[in-house]
Amino acid sequence: MTGANKVEIWDYRTQKMIHSFDVKGFDVDEVSAIAFSPDGKIVALSVWLDSDTSVVVIFDTENYKKQWQIEPMSKQTFSMEFIDNQSLFLNSSYPLEIWDIKTKKLKHLLTKTGSQTDKSMQDIFRTEFSAYRFEGSINGIDADGKGNIILTGTGSDNGSIALDDKGQLDKIFQNNYSTGYDARYSHDGSLAAFAYHGEHLLIYNTLDGSLYVQLDIGGVPSGFRIVKFSDDDSLLAVGSDDGSVYIVDVKAKKTIKHIEFFNKDEYSEGTFSLQWLNKNKLLVGTLESVFELNVATEKFKKIWETGATALQVYVENNQIKYIAVGQYEDDLILLNKDYKKIKSSEQTGVGRLATTVNGENIIALTDYNTIIWNLKTNQIKECGQAQEGLWAMAYDATKHRIYVGGDEGKVHVYDESCQELN
Repeated sequence: MTGANKVEIWDYRTQKMIHSFDVKGFDVDEVSAIAFSPDGKIVALSVWLDSDTSVVVIFDTENYKKQWQIEPMSKQTFSMEFIDNQSLFLNSSYPLEIWDIKTKKLKHLLTKTGSQTDKSMQDIFRTEFSAYRFEGSINGIDADGKGNIILTGTGSDNGSIALDDKGQLDKIFQNNYSTGYDARYSHDGSLAAFAYHGEHLLIYNTLDGSLYVQLDIGGVPSGFRIVKFSDDDSLLAVGSDDGSVYIVDVKAKKTIKHIEFFNKDEYSEGTFSLQWLNKNKLLVGTLESVFELNVATEKFKKIWETGATALQVYVENNQIKYIAVGQYEDDLILLNKDYKKIKSSEQTGVGRLATTVNGENIIALTDYNTIIWNLKTNQIKECGQAQEGLWAMAYDATKHRIYVGGDEGKVHVYDESCQELN
């Protein structure tokens, strides 16, 4: 029997506990699985930590002292079984592992391409990866201006990843959250932030793929839907589907503010779009309204009566020329700096927005296609064939590329004339 960090061993015949011991030295969330070797001399425990990773701890049964521990390559172990007195099978998130208990070495990996015990997780995935393919639904994409992209999604062994200029796997940002909703580069490209279901936020160093900070801020049933770095990368705004916004101090690696845009007794339809106007001014779009938030004072005002699923500002000579607002059931509209509507297009269900360098074109992702709206001619171009379940879009202003992904798990790359490049 297992508790949060205590293991009890009972004699089922006498119905009496014959031994108990604590799992020490860990921030234990729970002991989730236990396995005894056939000769009864070794016991293995799968210990889930507060960081949502797991380790396997090996004890002897003579005095129940810790012998050593296994850190699974995937950082997740769901169950275990001894094959014999020396070999322990780990039912981990891909790949599956077999360890030699006596030599304390990885004995075998079960992968798609065979046993590769001398390779890293990233090396294994590289041998199996097809360009611009993601084994799951793509929910979030961002581009760094150098031809590289990051993406995250749902139902994939790949987790959150970076692709290089040719669409090949560059890095795996290893995590243990099954549903990622948004991905965002810092403006200087040094950090990559990912938003997950359960209000988890992971930020990585892009140079080596190491974890910069992990913030488990809230919890289910809520989830983070959108993240945006401030222009100087000092702050990160994070929107939750509970209708609130968290402000993270990037350097201090901690949450410094939590602002709710609704009465707690009222139903909220979630925060799905964010746009920094300057260091202290942030636009927040829920499915019900758009607010202007003063981050320093935490005061806010409603500036648009219907909700926004996407926001994008175009600035020229340090002046706001327009703010593009994508709405779920209403038109794609443009507002001026005073939040007055100046233009609209009959495009509904817009979930992602970008503007070309000169501001003459708006790139918008709807539920089923990508469009380019020329503001001078008012003409609309459609990129690719209509396709259901599109969730992610990013624009690389330097490379003049548009990246789109969704349920298909493929990243479609277009140029600014809507010609597909891959």
